[in-house]
Amino acid sequence: MIKNTNYLFNGWAATIIKSNILKHKTSGEMIMEEQEKKSINHFVRSLHRDIGFFVIGLTIIYSISGIVLTYRNTNFLKHETLIEKTLSPNMEASELGKVLHLRDLKVLKSEGDIEYFQNVTYNKITGLVKYSKKELPLSPRWRQVEKIRQGL
Repeated sequence: MIKNTNYLFNGWAATIIKSNILKHKTSGEMIMEEQEKKSINHFVRSLHRDIGFFVIGLTIIYSISGIVLTYRNTNFLKHETLIEKTLSPNMEASELGKVLHLRDLKVLKSEGDIEYFQNVTYNKITGLVKYSKKELPLSPRWRQVEKIRQGL
């Protein structure tokens, strides 16, 4: 059996000689070589494919998280909801901030009975509060739970 062959001919003569050499191998030896090559080749291809899928998944996750982190201060994912509540009259700004769950509520201006805060208006006599809140989009069920929790 000849394993290392150097062909002196180019073209069709080399293919004829090569085919004659391969015919001299037994069929069992040829199958063994094909299985060994196939198993190693198959293993390497499978590994390459699986690693590729994993890396593509990581790339997608990192790209989405990068976009979200880049634009997180712009509130592009948040939607604005207008809320009207009736609270007890004559509340101070600190009490109003605690009831509405808003931090650092400071009076910007007062016109008669109405006090204006940032995104909040409060009528001292009637206790009517109008404010807007920016929230991330949630499922309708989660919004119902939040409304129940806040007592709306």
